[in-house]
Amino acid sequence: MKTKPKQEPRPKAPPKPQSKPRSKPRPRDTGDAEALVRWVLDQALAAGAEAAEGYFEHARRTTIRVQDGQVENQVQADEAGIGLRVLLDHRMGFSSTTRLEPDELGGFVEEAIELARLATPDESAMLPTGGPAGGAALVSLDLVDSALRDATTGDKTALLARNEAAARAPDPRLRTDFFIYDDQLSLVHLASTHGVRVTYEAGHYAMTGAALTLTDGTGGGTESGGFRAGRRFGDLEEPRFGRLLAERALRTVGGRPLPPGTMTVVFPPDFAAEILSGLAMALEGPNVIKGDSFLAGRLGERIGSDLWNVIDDGTLPGGLGTAPADGEGVPCEYHHPIVAGRLTSFLHDSYSAARMNILSTGNAHRDSFRCLPRVGHRNLILTPGHRTPEEILATIDHGLYVHQTTHTGGIDPVTGLYSVAAAGQLIERGRLGRPVAHVTVASSLQEMLRNLVAVAHDLEWCGAVATPTLAIDKMTVAGEG
Repeated sequence: MKTKPKQEPRPKAPPKPQSKPRSKPRPRDTGDAEALVRWVLDQALAAGAEAAEGYFEHARRTTIRVQDGQVENQVQADEAGIGLRVLLDHRMGFSSTTRLEPDELGGFVEEAIELARLATPDESAMLPTGGPAGGAALVSLDLVDSALRDATTGDKTALLARNEAAARAPDPRLRTDFFIYDDQLSLVHLASTHGVRVTYEAGHYAMTGAALTLTDGTGGGTESGGFRAGRRFGDLEEPRFGRLLAERALRTVGGRPLPPGTMTVVFPPDFAAEILSGLAMALEGPNVIKGDSFLAGRLGERIGSDLWNVIDDGTLPGGLGTAPADGEGVPCEYHHPIVAGRLTSFLHDSYSAARMNILSTGNAHRDSFRCLPRVGHRNLILTPGHRTPEEILATIDHGLYVHQTTHTGGIDPVTGLYSVAAAGQLIERGRLGRPVAHVTVASSLQEMLRNLVAVAHDLEWCGAVATPTLAIDKMTVAGEG
């Protein structure tokens, strides 16, 4: 009888490799963010950096688009990441990543170091030292609205739909091209090896829209657009934004061009804000240093009418440009770059300030953790006057009231040239008259600074810029009559 051969025992399968545990959780709160940035800075020093700065941001964003009463899309995004600046022999390198596990961060740190080694030396390249930003000051800045934090996607969609419906309600000819709601809630932690340490949370919303008439009875149509942004969710509950766009579209129906000439042009607050934003670019230190500003070399000079009083305030509670510190940790400040028409200062980050041998004005901005700081205004304000817009209109014999602009050229901060396509209403003997369309309004900021003749008291915010209604004389309005 044959015996069955004895089988060898079957070897056991090797155990499945265990995933490497993360030494730190993915940051979702202040403690995690601080620990991660501190770890990255230590790694940068160990890799050879002489100084380093880490900027962590966790942002949650909602975007909703509505057209003609229908929700076209809704997007919700949640992203966390860190940007790293390093200094090595007066050379600067920068890298960013969303891969926040320690085994991924080593390569990200090395990339920043290598980019610094390849950079051109620059004696002005620097990281600022720590200041008094943060702490108790955060309590009063009012950067997060609880209503915005608690709002559901349904709440936001309903708010957007009310404004969009208001843009169509006054007239059956009205339609909407688009209405978009966008908001963001962010946690920021910024720290450096020079002692900077700033942590804060902030939230903001924005709404953009365009209302148009399909016909004006002659085969043409008109369109109006606008933008609103702020921190308080409740500011959009009353659909004033939608009603404003409808009113502007209807007021320019049947508009005709004007013969070429010069006249006084009246800009309501949101269009005046575009002018002030263009002026702010000419105030930016890097543009001045490069000669890319018509204000270069004019510090201390009178550059315009006494009515020009411009404030930049990064400490204003609830302001869209408010923060405890700027994008590289310098405490935000209140300053007054134009006083009664006289240029008293420019806007600087630490680099442009070093180039001019002065201190930073706290105007470094970060668009996100992916970006290096850039210079920009905080809360930019043109101080209001004492008259109503109606009182100003009553003083104008011949002019144009602007209801809409389309940037064909916009504002050139280098030359100061200003040129926009516009529509509005003719001002005749102090009253609003016939609709005007298809005209170009042009001048230069140099002339507009000199020819500002009236400032109303109706200060309004458009994002981080606040202006009242302005009347500017001797502007060129060109169109075929």
